[in-house]
Amino acid sequence: MANTDDLKHFGHNLKSLRNARSWTQDHLGELADLNPKYLGEMERGERNPSLDVLWRLARALGVDAAELVGDELTRLERAEVLRQAVAELEQQSSEELRTWLRVARARRG
Repeated sequence: MANTDDLKHFGHNLKSLRNARSWTQDHLGELADLNPKYLGEMERGERNPSLDVLWRLARALGVDAAELVGDELTRLERAEVLRQAVAELEQQSSEELRTWLRVARARRG
C-alpha cells in the first residue's frame, strides 16, 4: 500500500499534467471514464488508485504511467530521451520522417 507521501506525490503529478493541458477534472474524467470527484480526491492524495485507473489516466493524458508515479529524476530522464530523439529525427530525410511518423502512429493504435 502506498504511503501518504507517495499518494500526495502522485496527486501532484496528476494535477500538474492535467493543468499543463488546461483541462478540467470533468474533461479528464470523461477521457479516462472516471468520476471528477474521484480525480479530485486522487489529486489531493486522499485516494490510492488501482492499476487499472493508473493506466486509464496515463492513456487519457498521453503519458507513460511512470510519469504519473515517477519522481523528478524519471521526468528528467524522459526529457533527455525526448531531446535525443528530436536530435536524431532532425538528421532524417523527409521521407524517413514520414515513415517514422507512420510507424509511431501505428504503434499508438
